[in-house]
Formats: sequence, structure tokens, C-alpha cells
Amino acid sequence: TFIGYVNQSFPDGFFGLGGLHLAGDVLTRQIPSPALALAGQPAPVRDVVVYRPPAFANTNRSFPIVYFLGGYGQDPADYSRMGDLLDVLIGLGAVQNMYFAFLPGSGGHRGSFSVNHRIPDSQAPGLASPTSGRYEDSILQDLMPEIESNLLGGRVRSH
Repeated sequence: TFIGYVNQSFPDGFFGLGGLHLAGDVLTRQIPSPALALAGQPAPVRDVVVYRPPAFANTNRSFPIVYFLGGYGQDPADYSRMGDLLDVLIGLGAVQNMYFAFLPGSGGHRGSFSVNHRIPDSQAPGLASPTSGRYEDSILQDLMPEIESNLLGGRVRSH
């Protein structure tokens, strides 16, 4: 239902495979996130999984992108097989060619759920990772631009 709703939100989409490639591809990448760097430390990397539809390899067209923000306990790798479902839906013409990016929702104490926050270390003793961070900034300033520019070659349709 959700994918169908997103499909309807982008009229005049590109349906079908558009060429010889019958399946999309799924990229798993680690992207540095300077927004989460602690003073004097290198930028930590964040894992992302990105699905590129079949027509990405068959045409030079731009496509809409859907960002999934992982919840507590979820990892982008949990969605690495999503491409199988999307290939079928696109191949059948049920949905248009779209990108899907699965982003981490973890971070800080009990997960940040993708917002900037600060929790004093005294409230989260014994944690190995930082308990505060600019997680929203990480998504908006680091992950999304890297995905759209480098992994998708700037071929993202916004309307």
C-alpha cells in the first residue's frame, strides 16, 4: 500500500524496464558523516542500502527517491532483499521506476530515531558509543547529498 501511494505521488513516471537489464541493483555503502564527528576524531561512517531500478542502467532518466528511516533495532541491511520485490513490481508495471534508500535509525542512547539530540554521559553510563549527536544533520547534510550525487549520479526527480 505504501509503495502504491508513493507511486501515485509522482505522476508521469517511467514504467517498465526500458531496455535489456531486467533487474535493478542494490548498493550497500558506508558513508562518512562529519555531522557526527566528535572533536578531534575522524568522521564515523554510516551504513546505507540503496536500490536502483532496472531503468537506471537502461536509460539516462531521473527517478523519484523514497527514503526509509530505520527504527530502533533496525539496520539498513535488513532491507537488502527489498530489491527482489521492487524488481517484480516494476517489471509487472505495477509501480514506476523509483529509488529506495534505507538509512540507519540507530545512534545515541536507545536510538535517535533520526533527530538531533543530546543526552549527558552521566545519564547513559557504560555506553561505548556517543550518547548525543546531530543525527538529523547526518541524514540531511551527509547521507542524502552523497546518495543523490554519487550513488545516483544526480538523477533524482523531485516532482
